[in-house]
Amino acid sequence: DVESVKNRKNETRKQGRYKTISGILKTVTGISHFRHKNGEPVRSRSFEKIPSTQSDSETPNETTISNIERKDISHIKKKEFKRRHSEFSISTSARPRQPSITIKELDDNMRKMSYNKAKKKLKELLDTEIRYVENELHLIVDGYYAHIDELRRKNASTLPKAFFNGCDLIIFANIKDIYDFHSRTFLPELKAAVDDPITLKNLFEDRKDSFKYKYGRYCVNKPLSEEKLMEHKLFFDNILKEKSLIRSLNDLMTTPVRRIQMYSLLLKDISKLMEKAEQFEKARQINEAIVIASGMANYVNDMMIVGRIDGFYGDVTKHGLLLKRGVVECAEKTPIGQKNWKYKKCHIFLFQESIVICTDEDKYKEVNVNTIPELKYWHHYPV
Repeated sequence: DVESVKNRKNETRKQGRYKTISGILKTVTGISHFRHKNGEPVRSRSFEKIPSTQSDSETPNETTISNIERKDISHIKKKEFKRRHSEFSISTSARPRQPSITIKELDDNMRKMSYNKAKKKLKELLDTEIRYVENELHLIVDGYYAHIDELRRKNASTLPKAFFNGCDLIIFANIKDIYDFHSRTFLPELKAAVDDPITLKNLFEDRKDSFKYKYGRYCVNKPLSEEKLMEHKLFFDNILKEKSLIRSLNDLMTTPVRRIQMYSLLLKDISKLMEKAEQFEKARQINEAIVIASGMANYVNDMMIVGRIDGFYGDVTKHGLLLKRGVVECAEKTPIGQKNWKYKKCHIFLFQESIVICTDEDKYKEVNVNTIPELKYWHHYPV
C-alpha cells in the first residue's frame, strides 16, 4: 500500500510537470505532440508537429516526459523571442523618420526668435510709457497736487502756510505740463509709431526739443524741490495715509528723471535684437533714435548740474536750451601793478541766449566735465 501511494504521487508529479512543459511549448511553438525515432527523442532544435492520436485529456507516457529537456525549452523560448524582436525592429524601422533640420533652417529659426523678442521689447516700450503716464504722473497730479489745491480752496487749517505762498510751485515745478505733454501728445503718437522703426525714429526727432525744454526746466528746479519735500515730509506722509495713495511723493518725483533715461536703454536692446534678426534697415533707424534719446538723457543730467549753481538768481531756462557745457581755463584780471594774470579752471554753460561761467568751490577735487561739481556763479554774458 505504501509503495502504491508513492507510485501514485510520483505519477501525479510527472503529470503535473508534463502539463507545465507542454503548456510552455504549446504557448511558444503551437506544437502539442512530438514524434520520436527508434524510441529515441529527437535531438534537433526543431520539432515536427504530428497529428494527435489521443485526446487532450489523455496523459502521455513517461518516456515522452523524460525526453523533453529543459535546455530545449529554453532554446525554443530564446528563438521565439528573437523572432518577435526582429519583427518589432522591422516594423519600427519601417516608420518614416523625421527629417533632420538643416543649418539654414536653424539660422532662420534664430532670426525669427530674435525678431519676436525685438517686437516684445517694442511692446515693453509702449507698456512702460502707459504705466508711467497713467500710474505715476497721474498719481502726482491728480493725487497730491489736486489735494493741495482742494485744501487751499477750502482754506484748510491742515495746509501749511508756506503752501499759500507758492511753496507747491517749487515742489511740483512743471510736472503738470509734463503730464499733459505725455498723455495728450507723446503717448498717442507712440502708440501709432511703435510698430514702425522709421516712424519711431521720426517721433523722437520731432519731440526732442519738447523733451529737453520740459524736462530741463523740471531738473533745474529739482534741488529746490527736494529741499522743500524734506521740509514738509510729515505733511505729505499724512496725505499718503489719508488718501490711501500707493507711493510717497518723494519717490514719485524721481520717476521723470528715471523715465528719460529709460528710453535709450530700451532702444539699445531693440537694436541688438534687430541686428541678430538681420533686420539691418530697422536696426539702423533704431540706432538713430538711440542717438536722439541719449542726447535727451545727457541734457537732463547737465540741467541737474545747472540747477545746483549757487548764487545764480533768476530762471536760467529763459536763456534757451543748453547747447554745450565743459571745463575751461579763465584768466582773472589782477590788481594794478601786477603783470601776471591769475588763471583758474571754470565750468562754462553755453545756452542759446547766454554764456554762464561758474567756479568750482571744491578746490581739492580735480575739475573735469565728468565730476559732479559744487558750482558758484561767477559771470554770465548775453550771446
